[in-house]
Amino acid sequence: MKCRANLIYKQSLLFSFIAIYLLLFCNPVAQAKVFVISVDHVEKNPEDKRYVIPDKHIENLESDLKEKTGLKTIRFDEKGKLVYDRSDRAQNGSEKLRRTIVGAIEDEKNIFHIGDYSSVRNIHFAETDSGTIDVLSKMTYYRVKIDYRDFKNCRRYTPKKVLKAFTMAIILFHEIDHKVSYDPSDPIPAGGVRPDKSSDGIRGVIENTNMIRKELSLILRKSDQHNGELYRGLIDFYKNTFHIRFVNIAGERRNLRWKIERKRT
Repeated sequence: MKCRANLIYKQSLLFSFIAIYLLLFCNPVAQAKVFVISVDHVEKNPEDKRYVIPDKHIENLESDLKEKTGLKTIRFDEKGKLVYDRSDRAQNGSEKLRRTIVGAIEDEKNIFHIGDYSSVRNIHFAETDSGTIDVLSKMTYYRVKIDYRDFKNCRRYTPKKVLKAFTMAIILFHEIDHKVSYDPSDPIPAGGVRPDKSSDGIRGVIENTNMIRKELSLILRKSDQHNGELYRGLIDFYKNTFHIRFVNIAGERRNLRWKIERKRT
């Protein structure tokens, strides 16, 4: 009887562990692979504290992702991971943007860390590193570096219709689309990185972001211009600013303008 009692006890423990596993890992909310640096990550890497995104920027990105993807449940959880409810049915939004964001969330090979790199020189709005491969897990980790200072100072020089077409959700897509494609009909080129401008039958990132803008009825970015151009006109207000051209359906041009900071902390 004692042996049978021990067997029942062990089986009971096994069932309990299985139940806990299912409760923790098999819920309907998709766990994200796109996330800000988590609290645990900061504790293990104190030097990364300077790259943690302030809460207000996280909330703004959440709000923009909700609007642009049409997924009302998308959010960053308490660990900094982007999650959404798989039962969520998109309302409006961009199907192309949604496919990429959901693809990144459910990706089992690539992880994107989003950080605030406003204090780093030579980043215009955002850039992503070449990625680091973990030998054991075979996962590739990318750092998406956001310069929030550029987003802040461009508001002074840029019309609202352009600002609406150059938001954090679209920039996040832009950076992911350089590295990973979640559209089988539009794979990453053989070189491993999608270029900004289209060429030789390969769609560039700028063209892909414009497809999103079309789905959202936003003004389009000129696809033949990659880098910002220095303003050379006579208006003092725009002196020392750089610009990227946008154009509406009627062919009217508008510019995204920003001034590069002279001093970084």
